[in-house]
Amino acid sequence: MKITGDIYGIVNYYLVHEFNHQVYMLAYVQLTSKIVEDEYGCKHFTQFRSKEFIDVRCLDHCIGFAKIDNRYYIIDKENAFDDSNWENIGH
Repeated sequence: MKITGDIYGIVNYYLVHEFNHQVYMLAYVQLTSKIVEDEYGCKHFTQFRSKEFIDVRCLDHCIGFAKIDNRYYIIDKENAFDDSNWENIGH
C-alpha cells in the first residue's frame, strides 16, 4: 500500500519488535481526522481517530497542535517557509 500526502498524529510510544528474525522499530500513533486547509493556508482537523503501529521510518518531523474552539490547528515550523532559494550564508 502506498500512501501519498501528509498524515498527522500523536506518537504515544515507540517499541522494538522482532518478527521472523528481523528487528523492527515501530511507533504507536493516534491519527487525526481529515485535514482541512482554510483560505489562509492554515491546516486543521476536528478530532483524533484510530491508533496504529507504523514503521518509524515513515515519521518525518515533529509538529505541534493548538486547540482553538472545536478545531486542532497544525503548527509546522519546519514547512512554514520555502527556503529552497535562500543562500547558505556561512561565517
